[in-house]
Amino acid sequence: IDPYFMLGLGLATIDASGPNMTYPANSSVLAWQIGIGAGFRASKHIMVDAGLRYFKPSSYTVNSTKITSASTNLLMGLQYYF
Repeated sequence: IDPYFMLGLGLATIDASGPNMTYPANSSVLAWQIGIGAGFRASKHIMVDAGLRYFKPSSYTVNSTKITSASTNLLMGLQYYF
């Protein structure tokens, strides 16, 4: 078992649209993420990966309304080693 920790910082593009909006909004905001996970060796060449990531972009304004968002994601992966 190979545990891991992830941390990231960057830009996210937020595309907001809906039926009650005067105009659609598109904003680039600062975002960060943090996560943990582990890889489980299934064979000599294959590793199965499972992790959990929390993603949080900065708040932004649409039609004079401040909007905040975040997401928690379950990640699954398969790695092949040559």
